Amino acid sequence: MEYFLGLDLGQRMDRSAVALVRPVEVMEGGFDWVHWMQPRVSRWDVEHLQRLRLGTSYMAVVAAVREMTRRPELMGRCTVVADATGPGLPVVEMLRAADLGATVVPVMITGGATPHYTGGVWHVPRRDLIVHLRGMLERGEVRIAKESREGGQLIEEMANVRWEGRGRSAGHDDLAFALALACWRAARGGGVHGRLF
Repeated sequence: MEYFLGLDLGQRMDRSAVALVRPVEVMEGGFDWVHWMQPRVSRWDVEHLQRLRLGTSYMAVVAAVREMTRRPELMGRCTVVADATGPGLPVVEMLRAADLGATVVPVMITGGATPHYTGGVWHVPRRDLIVHLRGMLERGEVRIAKESREGGQLIEEMANVRWEGRGRSAGHDDLAFALALACWRAARGGGVHGRLF
């Protein structure tokens, strides 16, 4: 099964953040002419949440992502879902050149109404990302470990995140968007294209 790593890129006044989700499989019974006991993902465990220090260079962000994706359990089994908004597209190119051992999917967060794929980049409304993540959390499809250092910060961000329009939230929303990017892609399958919805 594939892991998904969401990367929200900070700028001068906010921090970059990463969120790694791991699929948790259950076995479904029932007869299938092709497979017996077909595995499916029942939920996504948040394996890692991290806000990088304010002022961390994009080169250092790429190095931190590379260190994660080259771990043996992730190598060749991870999709990095990178925020391509603002300065994001050059960072996406840095990620692609960094030999991550992972697929890189750029997502431009928009104030639009519908997601679409144009010119090698997904354009996804911020509302879709946050509403989708809230729904997954409410249904228990995403589980955050109670001992997670950043879990409380994430819950606070989710309560205050602005999901209308193009602007950022008044407070921090970096962890929320890193996790939203990972979960949005996880729900749509792996690879560059996946399913639209």
